[in-house]
Parts: sequence; C-alpha cells; structure tokens
Amino acid sequence: MSRLIRAALAAGCLAAMPAAATEYTRFVPLPYVATPMSADATGCAGVALMNIPSTWQPGDAAVLLLTDWSLRDPRRDALVAVLLEERAAVVEVAAGAPTHCDGDTEATSRLAPPEDPIALMFTLLDATRRAGAGLVVALGYGPGSGIATQVVREEIAARHLPPGAPRFAAAAMMADGEPAFLLGPPSERREAAPERLRRFCGALGQAAGDAAETQRPEGLRTAALCVAALGRAPEVAEAPR
Repeated sequence: MSRLIRAALAAGCLAAMPAAATEYTRFVPLPYVATPMSADATGCAGVALMNIPSTWQPGDAAVLLLTDWSLRDPRRDALVAVLLEERAAVVEVAAGAPTHCDGDTEATSRLAPPEDPIALMFTLLDATRRAGAGLVVALGYGPGSGIATQVVREEIAARHLPPGAPRFAAAAMMADGEPAFLLGPPSERREAAPERLRRFCGALGQAAGDAAETQRPEGLRTAALCVAALGRAPEVAEAPR
C-alpha cells in the first residue's frame, strides 16, 4: 500500500466513529434563489442549512452532499458525521426535491416544480463560499448521485458561473455501484488542498467501511480509489507524507 493511501486512511478511515452528526455543531442558513426545472416556472427564495462543526474556521473545507432526504439511511448519517469530524462543513442538497418558496405551505410546496439539481449545486457553491468556506467538494450519495460528478466539468460550470468564479475542487459519487472521483480545476487546489483532499478520502473510506469495522475491504478500497483519482493533482501527489 502506497504512503499516499496510508496517509488518507490515517486521516480518517482508521479513526474512531464520531458522535451524532448534529452534536457540537451549529447550523448557518444559506439564502438562495431556487431554479425550478420547469421552463415556465419562476425562481423563488429558498434557504439551505450549512452544518458547521465546532472546530471549523473560515477557509476550511465544505462538502455539498446531494442525496435523497426521503430515504432513511443510517450509513448516510454516519457519512455526514465523519465528514463533520474531519472538520468539513456539510450542506445537504435534496435530489429532485420540490422548490420551496417563502410563504409556502406543505400543500403548495408539493405542487411546485422540482429544483434543477445542477443549478442548485452551483447556487449553493456560491452561497457556501460567501459563508466562509474554502475548498468545496461535491458529493453524491445514493439514487441520482451521478449528478454530483458533472459539476466539475468546465463546460457545465461555465453555463452557471461567470469566468473567474470559484469552482468545485473535486467531486465524488457513492451509490450501489462503483464509486467515482473527479478533480476540479487547478485554480481550486490551494495550499491546504493536499491535506483536505486526503482527509476527505479517508472520511469516505471510513463511512464505506461501515464505521464499526474500519478495516473492512470496502472502506479501504474506497479510500484507495479516491486517493488514486485525486492524487493525479501534483499538489496532492507530492504533498509531504
């Protein structure tokens, strides 16, 4: 096993399982304008919540987690908990959720067209950066999670963001099949990127290893695949070990 993979595992995969995902954290509202998927619908104001661990400082990493809130999933909850433990703020994004507008009732929000998940990811990227986050990673978990890996493609980012605007530093997908990991543009790999990306890979490995058995092959393999993909960046591959 390479030193780079061992570094990722030491950063998160072999750590003890953290406490509940909302213990010792605070929530910061992120106002945004929703973008419905229906072409004839107008956007409206919405608010997402940024879950921030107590040790988090401005400039630290954040993860936009695209997931299906309607499904009860203890492993997803464990994933959020370990990301927070690794000092990353987490913003959960509902895949295919109805557009929620100010003044909505439960009945009217169900009738609203769903938000465009890709547009929402870029909108929340901007909101997360304005809230103080540095490096931001897109992470898809469960059904529909493949959308998350699209946001690091510049041809897609350019449709939603102006030139020079911050991009996603990396993207990952964890579903029932093979996990996927993609790097963002070099401009988003700053001085702290090597450590933060390794810790991100370690956190995914720990969550995939089912927490109680952190040595499980699935977790080790997930961390190794993540490091192999993100390690293509010289800033990560050549970082001190």
